[in-house]
Amino acid sequence: MRDPLVLLLMLIGIALYFLSVQSFWLTLHGLDWQSLITVLGLLLMVHALQQTGLAQAVASYGVQKVRDERSWILLICLFTCVLAALLTNDVALLIVLPMLAQVRLGPASDRKMWIGVACAANIGSMITPFGNPQNVILWQTSHWTVSHFVEAMAPLTLTLLVVLLVWLWHRVGKDAVALHLHAEHVRVHTQARELVLMLILFIVLADHQFWRCELGILLLVLVRHARWLKYWKPELAYIFFLMFLDIALLQNIPDIQYWLDHVVWTKQTGLMAGIILSQIISNVPATLMLVHTHIPVPVLMYAVNTGGFGIATGSLANIIMLRWPGRPHGILWRFHMYSFAFLWVSWMVSAIVLARP
Repeated sequence: MRDPLVLLLMLIGIALYFLSVQSFWLTLHGLDWQSLITVLGLLLMVHALQQTGLAQAVASYGVQKVRDERSWILLICLFTCVLAALLTNDVALLIVLPMLAQVRLGPASDRKMWIGVACAANIGSMITPFGNPQNVILWQTSHWTVSHFVEAMAPLTLTLLVVLLVWLWHRVGKDAVALHLHAEHVRVHTQARELVLMLILFIVLADHQFWRCELGILLLVLVRHARWLKYWKPELAYIFFLMFLDIALLQNIPDIQYWLDHVVWTKQTGLMAGIILSQIISNVPATLMLVHTHIPVPVLMYAVNTGGFGIATGSLANIIMLRWPGRPHGILWRFHMYSFAFLWVSWMVSAIVLARP
């Protein structure tokens, strides 16, 4: 394994192991296996669907409906935003990214498309309590209604969406060239329909946390559709596993949790803590570490969703995009340039909204 991110996560895990007070086997037992099974299953099933030609067919249909790069990028970003609000940002990207890999744009527009889609996934997931895992945790803790949650997150979500669309409108030129698919002739295998139904069933089971049923679906996919998994690359799965393991080891360091529980939090310090901690360990584990502190729920909602921007590890959705096969070359530093811009905009909007009585 020569992937530098995998090696880095392994080294971090080794260092955290010596600081942890729990045995390695107990740490493994305490991992969030439900989430790991869900992520692994989605990666496998989406890869299989991609091999059937379905992603190429959907991309071809979308290309036929638009005339230039700007229209395509705005359309796919809005589509991603809506999907993320309904199905979570990770699932939205796993559905959309195979389409992006089938469309060829100019180098500059191609990078903006991929970055815009990643930002759209994070933005769209903010507004609903089921748009991302951190929102689910906070929703269950707060016992708010869906409408109350949407109303609370609407100012930040809509502001960032407008910023994203305005940025894309001005950065993708008016005289953009026509779109071209990589494949001239698109054929969809007959098994694609069955895989789509299995994917929908898998998402429903994951939403209700029926992990044993999820494993049954995965086994069925491996038996019936093994031919589509022949060229699957497991690096992204390794990254997710090691991230979850490192997070579990970090949570086993007692002094950190003790300090968080005994700090007197204001709105602004709570906002800062949630954002910075999300940058260090990702926003979902940051939520788990802060949810039982005295930080008000609205502040934590804004903090951990804002923390999904900035460093790529702030959100697992960012990692999915940056590790996806077919991504443009040289996208890493450009992604961080724009992602940090969205972090600062989101931080400022959050501070303004939370300053209101």
